[in-house]
Amino acid sequence: MLFRGPEDDPQPAAVAPAYGMGRVIEVSDYAVELLRTLGAQGVAVQQFHPEYAGAAGAVRCARVAGGRRDTAVLVRSTSRGGRPARLAVSFSPSVQAGGWGNGGHLHCRCTAAGAPCSVGAIASSG
Repeated sequence: MLFRGPEDDPQPAAVAPAYGMGRVIEVSDYAVELLRTLGAQGVAVQQFHPEYAGAAGAVRCARVAGGRRDTAVLVRSTSRGGRPARLAVSFSPSVQAGGWGNGGHLHCRCTAAGAPCSVGAIASSG
């Protein structure tokens, strides 16, 4: 989640409706710098999009040479570093009491013998 304002009273950096381009536009200076920096670091960003919670967004990246965990650490560190609009970054599940959030998390795809494990799976075997 992205925030503006003083540390003792942070406010969401974007207030447009969930999942809309309005949110991307509100944080576009930050997003452009983040995407350029990640690209310069060799991270192939596949998708950047807003999420449901206020000022929350997601970055989907291809794996880099060091592996998925290293990519996740690099993306998180880079996200906190560049602040063209003086925005603060939080990866907590929820930053406001009673609010929504999804925190920093990873999605992974499980494969065996080069094929996705969930394709053609029988319900009883997971």
